This record gives sequence, C-alpha cells and structure tokens, in this order.
Amino acid sequence: RTEVNPGSVALIEHSPSYDPQANGMAERAEQSLESMVRTLKLGLETHIGARAPVRHPIFSWMVEHAADLMTKYVVGVDGRTPYERLKGRAYRGELYEFGQPVFRRVSGKVSGGVMKARWAPSIWLGKRFVSDEHIVCLEDGTIVRARGIQPMPDIKWSRELIDKVQGTPWSPDGVEYDD
Repeated sequence: RTEVNPGSVALIEHSPSYDPQANGMAERAEQSLESMVRTLKLGLETHIGARAPVRHPIFSWMVEHAADLMTKYVVGVDGRTPYERLKGRAYRGELYEFGQPVFRRVSGKVSGGVMKARWAPSIWLGKRFVSDEHIVCLEDGTIVRARGIQPMPDIKWSRELIDKVQGTPWSPDGVEYDD
C-alpha cells in the first residue's frame, strides 16, 4: 500500500503484515547477524568446553561484537564496508577472538606502589565503536574499557571467568535500572 504524504513529495510505503519477504534487506541483515553470532557462540563454546546460554550476559556482548564485526568487515556492493562509508577509510584496529583471555594495561596510577602489577588478567569482549577502546571483563566480573591489551600466551580459556560476566552493553555495571 502506498500513501502520499500531504504537503510533501515523499511516498510512505507500508509492507504487508507478517510478510518477511517484503522487508528483504532487513531480513537479510538479520540473517547475516544471526550467522555471525552463531559463529562466535560456537567458537566460544569450543574453547571453554561448555554451552554458552543465550540468557547469559555474555551473549549480549556477543551480539554487540557481531554487529561491530559486520560494520567493520562486511563489504557491500559498492566495495566498501559500512565503516568505510562512515569514516572514509578502512578499519585498521586490532581485534582478538571473542572471550579470549588477555592482559589489560592498568591505566593511571597503580595503587600499592611502583612494584605492583601493571597488567591485569581479563577476557576480551569487543571494542567500543566511538573510541576504539577494548571492552574487557575483569576476574571479578567487572566490565571496563581498556586502551592497552596483550594476549595471554598459552593460557587456557576459562568457563569460570566467562560465567562471572555480569554486565551487558546497556548496563555494564550489571545493575538494571527501572525508569
């Protein structure tokens, strides 16, 4: 059904209800995102040797990371990624495997003196689009942003650390707020 909006030259089109084929581009994008999330989920499950339930907060970070990957790496018909269309250049940042154990550089002054550790064990959850900072989960389940990241060589992936993730992209501190 097509309507003419009075006073303008724009046509408003309505797709038929419950017809996924009428929304072809949106449906295709949804399928691509599902495939990317499935790939990330299966990869994580293989590394930790356990299932990653969809109701767990880690799943929210997985969906966020999948969308970020698609923005930065899926090439469109024009030969460019959405990131290139927005920023005018290809993405060149460093990425790690979702859920990978990493060390994050402790920013600022380290409490406890100059001999305290400057790197803290974490798991990698993705990157912030606006600042390109890494998003990591600390051993206590806290979600933080980090600029410096180093992979943990020969460290086994940890289901226990994955289970500690409490926050979500919309509530990184793990507290749900009522409006």
